[in-house]
Amino acid sequence: MIHAPVIAIIAVIAYIWASRGFFSAFLHMLCVIVCGTLAFALWEPAAHFIMSLDDSRTGWLTEYAWTMGLLLPFCLLLGAIRLAVDKLIPWNVDLDGASNLIGGGVCGLVSGVLTAGIVLLGGQYLRLGTEIMGWNAVAYESNGSLVHKSKVIPPADRMTAWFFSRLSDTTFRPMSGDSLAKWKPDMADAGHLLRVTFPPPDGGGRQTIKPDAAEILGRYVFEPGSPKDLTTDSFDEVRNQTYNYVDGSSLSAGQSYIEGFVVRFKAGAKEKTGRIVVGSGHVRLIVRNREDTESMAIAPMAVISQAAGDSPRLGRWRFDAPNAFIASVGGRDDAPMAFEFPVPKGSKPLGLEVKGIRFDVRNQKPFATFTSMATRDAAILAGTITPTRAAEPLDESTAVVYPIVPNDIGAFIRMNDGLFDGLMIQKDNRKEIEILEEGQRNWIIGGFAKFNNNEIQRGAGIDQRLQVRRFQATEDTVILQVVVDITNTAFGFLSNAAANMEQSKAPTVYDHNGTPYSPLGFMYKDSGETWIRFTPQTPILAVTDLPPLTRSRPEQRLILVYRVSKNVRIEKFAVGPKVLAAFRPPLDTATTR
Repeated sequence: MIHAPVIAIIAVIAYIWASRGFFSAFLHMLCVIVCGTLAFALWEPAAHFIMSLDDSRTGWLTEYAWTMGLLLPFCLLLGAIRLAVDKLIPWNVDLDGASNLIGGGVCGLVSGVLTAGIVLLGGQYLRLGTEIMGWNAVAYESNGSLVHKSKVIPPADRMTAWFFSRLSDTTFRPMSGDSLAKWKPDMADAGHLLRVTFPPPDGGGRQTIKPDAAEILGRYVFEPGSPKDLTTDSFDEVRNQTYNYVDGSSLSAGQSYIEGFVVRFKAGAKEKTGRIVVGSGHVRLIVRNREDTESMAIAPMAVISQAAGDSPRLGRWRFDAPNAFIASVGGRDDAPMAFEFPVPKGSKPLGLEVKGIRFDVRNQKPFATFTSMATRDAAILAGTITPTRAAEPLDESTAVVYPIVPNDIGAFIRMNDGLFDGLMIQKDNRKEIEILEEGQRNWIIGGFAKFNNNEIQRGAGIDQRLQVRRFQATEDTVILQVVVDITNTAFGFLSNAAANMEQSKAPTVYDHNGTPYSPLGFMYKDSGETWIRFTPQTPILAVTDLPPLTRSRPEQRLILVYRVSKNVRIEKFAVGPKVLAAFRPPLDTATTR
């Protein structure tokens, strides 16, 4: 695809430096090379630092961190170093006109290509949908594999990626040996792969997460005695899966084995829907060949995850069709998923990239080596291949026992999707609250807003189509509310049960499977204002993220809002490891409304 903006950047830079002469253009080219090298070296730490500054409920800064992490250091360094060079070398070298024009043009062309390439490499991480100006470097094959399909003309991104990768292995090779080429192969495609997000085709899903939003739980190896076992499983024995690597080459089952990595996604990885969604372009295994001379990035061919929200039973799902995305089920916080990568024999795992975040897996020892499809699939059915665990052991020593009465609308924990006290907000005065219109109902699907109490009404005499009064659940979840203000003397935040709780921890409910759920929002009311927050993509992970409560203000109301899986039994309410309440009998989400 001919890319006019790239041509314009290159042409303008080449023209400017051709007109200024060979020596000035040569100095600028050196500055671009040095600043580009430093920018790539700072790229990852700069992006992580920008993410650490993101405390917004939408996570917008995280989404742009990889673009800013490359382009900001490059621009700032180039401005500073270019200014320093001009001060140190204030005079030009007087050459003849032809030398200035040709030499300046060549150096300007190199500077233009590298500058445009860096802009393209950083820009490919922008959350602008699957395509940018009608172009994406990768596309689906009919078998569901994402492969490199097209490039811009001129291919400034690929030329720049190749140039700085070669420098990282030669002239600017780090003493540690951890070069850009080693850890970032296929750099020109990486951002494009991340942008192929759910829902298609507009790429509306999250393509980047923070470093603490996932962790590696384990690694296993699958080396079947029969090559055909590599591309099939007992869940679908009829069809053999075909697979292509990003460069378009086909999988050779007889020359490959499977590396499996178990990733635990945390609440911070959730989408706006409250689920964790991954596609084949979002997770990449970086491997090093037998000779330790070249790295390769490999997309997963399948993922193993929980099959239903009300049961820990696992299933294996193939990336074998275009737009195949795997979502977590129910409303759980943590979603363990095992990704399987077909690796050429002799290659060794180096790193695992999960939605842009890189994990070093060189010292990750396999917890199991499977030699047949039957033993691998037996581990899936037994649930041992993706361990589920609470973030930390729970302490029930001081928990109160709270009895559950079915359908008690005044209970401190209840199934209820409505605003408290039967109140409502008007559709035309919802402020930052996002809604979904469905028939004559308006469902709250996201946002945070503060209202004066006189803006919140009972709804008498107001057309139902203008009323907003309910939070939206999904097909496999229900809305749960937990009262934690002073009215809850049993296990609220001001009760004796909550004494010495860690306010930096999340207020979490647990079901009978041990599955944790963090609140997606809250409803707060005092004598002057009513606050409503519902942010499924940014759960509340600490009590300090909630409005503070005090005994001196008994009019304060605070109710936490959760989405929990259907057909489970809610057994505990805890803040961090401290269980405040044990529900006896449990709250059954299949029968209680």
